[in-house]
Amino acid sequence: MSARARLLALALGLAALLLAQGPLLLHDPLLSRDDHTLLDPLTHVRSLADYQAQRAAGRILDLQPVRDLSFWLDLRAGEALGHGVHHAMNLLVWLVCCALVFLLLRGLLSDPRLVLALTLLFALHPLAVGSISWVAARKHLLACAFTLAATLLLARTSRTGRWRDGLSAIACYALGTLAQPIALLWPLWALACLWLAPLPGERSRRSMLVSLAAVPVTLAVGLANWRYYTTTYTAQGVKKLAEGSDAPLGALLSLGRTTFNLLAPLRLAVVYDPRSPLGLAGLLLLPLAVWLLVRALGPRRALTWLGFAAFPLAVVTVRMTNIFVSDTYALLPLAALAVLAGLVAESSPARAGRALPIVSVLVAACAVGSVREARAWMSDAALWAHACETEGAALACAYHASLLARTGHAAEAREVVLAALERDPENPEVAAALGRVLLRDESLPVDERLRLLQAHPSSRAFPAYALGTLLARAGRFPEASQALRRALEQPRELGADLPVIAAEAVRLCELAQQPDCSAPVERLRREPAFDQSRFDARLTALRAPKPVP
Repeated sequence: MSARARLLALALGLAALLLAQGPLLLHDPLLSRDDHTLLDPLTHVRSLADYQAQRAAGRILDLQPVRDLSFWLDLRAGEALGHGVHHAMNLLVWLVCCALVFLLLRGLLSDPRLVLALTLLFALHPLAVGSISWVAARKHLLACAFTLAATLLLARTSRTGRWRDGLSAIACYALGTLAQPIALLWPLWALACLWLAPLPGERSRRSMLVSLAAVPVTLAVGLANWRYYTTTYTAQGVKKLAEGSDAPLGALLSLGRTTFNLLAPLRLAVVYDPRSPLGLAGLLLLPLAVWLLVRALGPRRALTWLGFAAFPLAVVTVRMTNIFVSDTYALLPLAALAVLAGLVAESSPARAGRALPIVSVLVAACAVGSVREARAWMSDAALWAHACETEGAALACAYHASLLARTGHAAEAREVVLAALERDPENPEVAAALGRVLLRDESLPVDERLRLLQAHPSSRAFPAYALGTLLARAGRFPEASQALRRALEQPRELGADLPVIAAEAVRLCELAQQPDCSAPVERLRREPAFDQSRFDARLTALRAPKPVP
């Protein structure tokens, strides 16, 4: 391939990325899915002391200072330029990841055309679109970039035996874990690789020592995150780790769904349904793929790069998070897939001849898929509509219905949420969405809305609030007061609406002529979301006499 042809291929690949990400770069939208949660506490941070104060107050989530530093730099650059740069920075970090994958492939493969084609396949794979398009996924992009850099530096240590390269590898690994700890097990992978394919003499010992020297970072960061997610994070009202007897099965199915999305990115969404047959299909494909790779490459080479794909996923499957599966977890496995594809292509002359045309067709298909997927990240409404229509997961449809109701499409929202209830009647988020939808659905009489709510009982706070509000509209004040008291038993689920709902609970208690109406409010004053001035203003407005028509 001539230099002109390589430049043309790179230009087309960059053009496809810009076509997909261009609208996001221009508008720089922030989504309610964690973007504001992560960025808002850093808006007024001007020093390390400010940052520590925000962390001490519990406003900054996760132990990820490298991610937070990158966001802080975004905010300062945005202030200077007068335009948000969050998506531009995501794309820049992704281009760094692509360059590192190119260097990795160039060191392993002999055909420069195949190296370029596989790099473009990595860059344009639709599975990566969510990580590039979602501002809050910066941590995954940074972790991917630093881990790939650490891998390249360790490989250089193995070639040169220089301590400088080894120390740089450890530093990159540490920065990656402080961006997002998904690559925590990288030193164990490195030690396993060196054991499977030992190097000669002194270089082997130095590479081993470098890998061993990274293990204390693994232990320190792992312990810190474990303590944080089981104590401080939980105290902030969020649960990180999955529990229950179905967690092991869910972990296996999430691994299967990730495998399927890597090999056939046809139904990508922000939320997946654990009961989808694609998880099981991917789980059945996985052993077949492993067997074929071992047969084509031999055990050592196949297991080395299968291990590179597996070690990040092990962090979120052996001890599964409360997210069933997220494509953002699969960036390093995607890099391993590119390497394995190249090694298989060059494992025999027959495969080498067919590989380049096949990869070129896949690159074109991925470019089209990436452009389509990126459109879903332009707004909350587009994101959840796409997820509900593509995957149909109950959680995605619940969010989609809530947004529809909020924007004045209550009748359509009711159809969406009732269909989700048919698929997953026990899902608490769907029940909460039903409450939000029925509160706004003025096309139905109050009695019909009450019937629908009572037909789908829920222990969550918002359905209880919706029930109480509708009972009050029907003049059934004692029942309404009890329903709102049940809602206030879960104050953190009510979020910023807590003081308003507390005021409504007090007023309903008074209308029902019940004793001790202020008692539930006393314990709520200690909640971070409770705003006394909002509570007082709302209660005053509710007590004011209504004008006679």
